[in-house]
Amino acid sequence: MIKKHKEKTLLLSFVTAAAMALTLFAALPTARAYAASQESYTFYYFNNDSDGNRYTLSIFGGTVKSVSSSRSSVLTAKKSSGNNRIDISLKNTGKATVTVGLKDYRGRSAKKKYKISVKDGSTICSFARPALITGKCTKYATYAYVPVTNTSSCNFSTIKIAYDLKDSSGNSLSSGYGSISDLGPGQTGYLKIYYSASLAVDLDASTFSVETASQTKTGKNATKLSQKMYKSSVKKTDSGLAITVKNKSKKYLNIQNYVFLYDASGSLLDIGTVGIYTSTGRTYTNNLISHLVGECSSYEVKTTGTAR
Repeated sequence: MIKKHKEKTLLLSFVTAAAMALTLFAALPTARAYAASQESYTFYYFNNDSDGNRYTLSIFGGTVKSVSSSRSSVLTAKKSSGNNRIDISLKNTGKATVTVGLKDYRGRSAKKKYKISVKDGSTICSFARPALITGKCTKYATYAYVPVTNTSSCNFSTIKIAYDLKDSSGNSLSSGYGSISDLGPGQTGYLKIYYSASLAVDLDASTFSVETASQTKTGKNATKLSQKMYKSSVKKTDSGLAITVKNKSKKYLNIQNYVFLYDASGSLLDIGTVGIYTSTGRTYTNNLISHLVGECSSYEVKTTGTAR
């Protein structure tokens, strides 16, 4: 009786162990399930800028073996240097799927798909009505500013803006380029321009457009800057304004502070820009040095920025 009981116990243990092994095996991701992974991205195409139409994506989950694009007229893709990156070159607006063949750490073959929307880069910003900076006007030059709002869902490290200053009849008087730095989704930066006071410029008749832009993280990997991520303070000193930012987040922050200086009557003397770049847990101070700081009665700081 004892011998039979031992045999039954051994048989039961074997069956239990086999069942556990099957359960564990079933819990492991199969090549088929692994291949179903998919991500979505949005990129912006600039018709006149070949450098701005190239991007690199990091691919996680294995070693890149092959890369293909479903629509080469929209974008082309190829393996980059290293084992886990691909290079994408935008050719036109539209949609395409990039398929990446991988070898995972177990040596299994798998595929990942990236659904990419390519949109017209000229549409990323809207331009509000320009206004004069009265305190910067002289008999030689006139200063003005243009509010520029990022209407996309992406972060941009630099946006190059073309302006064409015209008279009231629509004749072009002066043209050029300016730039806005570190502009996140929904944020408004301020482009400051100046021109000869002898020109009869009509700011309302003048035009502004996006020329090119440098896009940072996009898609589900993008992080929108919020006031919870940092703490800032401003202190007026003998030499200007000291702006201090403490990074409370786990991201690297690129911040632009637009400082509006006003005189006693409320007229705008100037708009200064102070950039601050700080890593996790760090506090950094930068200064706006201008003789107009000493002349101003009040000031206002408007902040834009990106997190990565």
